[in-house]
Amino acid sequence: MNNLLLGAFISLIGVALLMYGRKAIRVPHMVVGLVLVIYPYFVGNLIIEFAIAFVLVAALALVSRLGV
Repeated sequence: MNNLLLGAFISLIGVALLMYGRKAIRVPHMVVGLVLVIYPYFVGNLIIEFAIAFVLVAALALVSRLGV
C-alpha cells in the first residue's frame, strides 16, 4: 500500500516537471519528469524507489544551477 502511494506521489511530481519542461522548453526537466513518471512501475522496493527519486531531483537541481 505504501509503495503504491509513494509511486503515485513520485509520478505526480514527474507529471508536474514534464508539464513545466514542455511549457518552458527545458529538456532536463522533461527528461527527469518522464523518468519519474515511468520508473515507479518497475521498482518494487520502497527505499530504492525513494532513493532514485531523490537522486534524480538532486541531479536536476544541480543541472539547473549550472545553467544547462
